[in-house]
Amino acid sequence: MPVHDDPESLFNRLRSGLGRHLVLVLILKVLVLTGLWHVFIKPYRVKVDQDVMSARLAGPSIHANRENSHDRPNGR
Repeated sequence: MPVHDDPESLFNRLRSGLGRHLVLVLILKVLVLTGLWHVFIKPYRVKVDQDVMSARLAGPSIHANRENSHDRPNGR
């Protein structure tokens, strides 16, 4: 498969219908994802207290590491 490093060939491919359509779809996708992030994620930032988080990470785990009967096939 030949590799085209010529910028003119890239421009010609973008001028084709499929290339133009793909670029348009990618730009639209980035705009939609950015808008969704600004609407649903950005306003709900969580502030983390450094002292509380370090105490939680250094403390004991509250989840026991036990095996349930459904963890293995045939209940073995």
